[in-house]
Amino acid sequence: MIVDMLKEAFFCSCGSNEHFFVVQRFNDQEEIYLSIYLDQPRFFRRVINAIKYVLGYKSKYGQFSEICLDQKTQLKLAYILETHIKQCKKDDITK
Repeated sequence: MIVDMLKEAFFCSCGSNEHFFVVQRFNDQEEIYLSIYLDQPRFFRRVINAIKYVLGYKSKYGQFSEICLDQKTQLKLAYILETHIKQCKKDDITK
């Protein structure tokens, strides 16, 4: 069985291979999936994080990272989302 799907990778404008996410859209589903790369810190940073986790430490700021999209990439993402919204509206009309 072949499933039609769209899969597109978006990279940060800084050029780092660690700053990216992937958008997936299956034609037979209403959802859009975002897969976000989570960097893996070095060994000792992971040990420190594990100790903090075991001790129940939580940052009041949460855990954040960012991906900065240049204008060309923004337009590509907007196109994918617009296409998805149009498909959802079309599916709603046919139901």
